[in-house]
Amino acid sequence: MKGLPLSKGNILITGFTNQHTGKGTRLKYDPVAQLFARAIVAAGYSVEHRPTEPEEDLTKFDLIFMGVSSLSSITAGYSYGALWAIGEAKKHNLPMLFFIDDWKMHGIQGNAAGLLAKPETITKKFFEGRQHYAWAQENVDSIKAGLTVLATDWFDVVMPLYKNGDHDLFKPKMPEGTNIIAIDPTDFYTDYNIPSTLAVDKKDQWVFGILSDQQKWLEKLDLGWPLAHRGSKASKAEAGGMPESELVQMYSDSWGVLSCPYWHAGSGWLRIRHDQAASTGAILVSQSKELSFISAAYDVTVKEVEAMNLTQKLKIANAQATAWYQNKTSQAEAAFQIDAAIQNEIEGKK
Repeated sequence: MKGLPLSKGNILITGFTNQHTGKGTRLKYDPVAQLFARAIVAAGYSVEHRPTEPEEDLTKFDLIFMGVSSLSSITAGYSYGALWAIGEAKKHNLPMLFFIDDWKMHGIQGNAAGLLAKPETITKKFFEGRQHYAWAQENVDSIKAGLTVLATDWFDVVMPLYKNGDHDLFKPKMPEGTNIIAIDPTDFYTDYNIPSTLAVDKKDQWVFGILSDQQKWLEKLDLGWPLAHRGSKASKAEAGGMPESELVQMYSDSWGVLSCPYWHAGSGWLRIRHDQAASTGAILVSQSKELSFISAAYDVTVKEVEAMNLTQKLKIANAQATAWYQNKTSQAEAAFQIDAAIQNEIEGKK
């Protein structure tokens, strides 16, 4: 009797940036690409997670899972190899799925079109530090082929989106007709196993961990409770950054977690603080209808929370957590969904 196959197939996970290509993050949090990689492995595939080498043999992979960004992004250090692979996949009908890990993806299509309109900018000196820059100078047509795909005709794109969100909010940011595959890989995020602090011991305090500058939004909130503001230098947080596990401990020790609004509020875009707030018994406040599609309990405001007694705070925290876990996608479900997306793409190219 023949044994079971060791894997369903070989997948190359790659892309434009350090995070796309498995090189992690400077602040040691789990990047979206790593969550998708874990889901793909859980679905039964063998994975290589790395940058693409121009002119390598892509046919040894059953599918290429390609993180996309704009060539002009300062983080796109591996863009030339990625663009070559995109062009090759379209030219030779190779199975490929795009994935997006950054909601600031509205410039991808326009940037590609702009570079194609001025081909001399594709290898301008500003990009000299990119991997395979010298190769790209000699193979501009191969880079243009990949840019043409980004400008006009995307592969199906996997995005880290909760179920029941308004995923169509992202469609204007990509070529018309692009198919969005919404998969929530939250359950593959590192679990710091930090229990919820007892309600009677929680502090009346807001915790806000952020990488960007959200000072104006914070001022508008007119907070009555103390604020524990932690983040990168760009965030202008006076206390600076901290390991994520310590931030989650602060969530557990406090009643309030702040979640600043972005244009995609209501889309269901993955933000790990949502899960971490629920798991530690904290109350999440965004004041932007960010999670209204999960529960009205998420529509609570800063002033409403600050006016609550202990029983009321515990009630709203429990209501949020209950709704969150009812909506949350399990590891098994996420693996099933990503397997279906991979198999559909492979079968469609036969």
